[in-house]
Order: sequence, then C-alpha cells, then structure tokens
Amino acid sequence: MSENVIGKSQFIKRVADTTGYTQKQVSEIFDGITNEVLNSIRSGFEIRWTGFLTIASKLRAARDGRNPKTGEKILIPEKRVPSLKAGKELKDAAESA
Repeated sequence: MSENVIGKSQFIKRVADTTGYTQKQVSEIFDGITNEVLNSIRSGFEIRWTGFLTIASKLRAARDGRNPKTGEKILIPEKRVPSLKAGKELKDAAESA
C-alpha cells in the first residue's frame, strides 16, 4: 500500500493505541458501526455526524447513455447511489493536510 493510505487494520491499530482499548475491542466496535451504517442506509435513513460527515442514499434519475462497444443509444435506469458530504471539520482537516 501507498504511504498515504491507512487500511482497516492500521486504522484499528491507531485507534487502539490512542484509546487504550484492545485491537479486538476496536475491531468489534468498528464492525458494529459499519453494520449499523449499512443497515440504516438500507432502511432509508440519513446519517449525520454534525461537523464531520453526512451519509445518505440518493436516487439517481434515469438518463440516456451509449453502449461503448456499439455506440447504440441506451436508457440507463434510475437507481439508488451512496451520497457522502463532508462536514466543516473534515473539510478543514483536508485543507490543512
């Protein structure tokens, strides 16, 4: 992996080092949060961590497209897609990186 990428296991180790929890405890909490985010989005909820991140599912409208092999016009049906919006704290952290 690149130097500028933190994988799940590295992330869990860093949180464990910072909080004093074991890596196993942090991993279980991380998996619990991940599952709850997925279940909430599947149920139609929007998740807001004020100042940090908003996660939602949005409906992308149907649109015209082209088959890249044949050039034939096709209709791309509407579908739900994940939507993430950075909050102020996250934006500020990215700017100072």
